[in-house]
Amino acid sequence: MEQAIAALSQAARIRPDSFEALSRLGAVLQEQGDLSGAKTVYESALKISPDEPAVLWRLGAIAEQSGAMREAERLCAALASKAPKSAAV
Repeated sequence: MEQAIAALSQAARIRPDSFEALSRLGAVLQEQGDLSGAKTVYESALKISPDEPAVLWRLGAIAEQSGAMREAERLCAALASKAPKSAAV
């Protein structure tokens, strides 16, 4: 997993506008329990693609896991309004 983090981190440094590299890096960090790191990376990914349902969903999950229930509710509401037919909702 550390190799995946290193490779994705390098890809994100080389192409900071790569939504795919950022979202994959966020997912790996989240899976490893680095919620703070994942949140930071997902927020960067949202700057590139603000309506991406999967990232909104993952940020909501991180907020919930961190006990930030109002933030989780806000993100879930944003997800529902931006992607009402998404499987993530």
